[in-house]
Amino acid sequence: MKPTHKIAAVSVLALIVALIAAGLDLPVKNSVGELVARGKSYGNWATLPYLALYVTAAVSGMSRTLLNILAGVIFAPAIAVLAVLVASTAAFATTFCIARFIARDWVAKHLEKIPTASTFMAAIDTYGFRLLVLMRMNPLIPGFINGYGFGLTSIRLGSYMLASILGSMPLSLLHIYLGWAGGEMLLADGQLPGDVQHTLLISGCVLSFALLVVISWYAQNTLQSPRYAVQPSDKRETPQSDPVP
Repeated sequence: MKPTHKIAAVSVLALIVALIAAGLDLPVKNSVGELVARGKSYGNWATLPYLALYVTAAVSGMSRTLLNILAGVIFAPAIAVLAVLVASTAAFATTFCIARFIARDWVAKHLEKIPTASTFMAAIDTYGFRLLVLMRMNPLIPGFINGYGFGLTSIRLGSYMLASILGSMPLSLLHIYLGWAGGEMLLADGQLPGDVQHTLLISGCVLSFALLVVISWYAQNTLQSPRYAVQPSDKRETPQSDPVP
């Protein structure tokens, strides 16, 4: 199955599950309600354990997609965006510094087990900032490369951080919206007529999933274009200046 087909299949499946959960009186509704109530009871202090959990997931090599969605469920939209922005920035910096300054040999050893790692790493060494933005937009890049691999390239920390934030935030914002919309559908409080509320929220979810597929497809196809063709190399250069365009 092609990568873009995988993205579409996963998105459609997740959408179906969300719609079923929203349309039926499932036990998950009570669980989500309890989770939201617990998060709100701590106020903005709830962002601290969320930040710790986010960075821990990044260091462990886990995907943070569910954590982005969780932020949309638990926090108010503005707080969710801020929490994800701060948490992802801390996660990017932590894994990069571990790879470059603390566990370089350990990271290099694990990258040898990933067939595409040398190609991705050489591409970042060659194209730098712009390519890293595209790679952050592509959810199909292996997690270990996204987490630690870039710390072994020649890109500068400042350029790496800016490219990572710019590339990851579009998908993160969509994840947050999906979390918020899913929570609203499960916890509808009657402020709008049920049918109208569900129609608006479901339409937003469908549009968000469509955008997820389009963004991922664009990033995947751009990365595969001849413009970014590069030969894999096992040689890691000493970090040099990588000006931001």
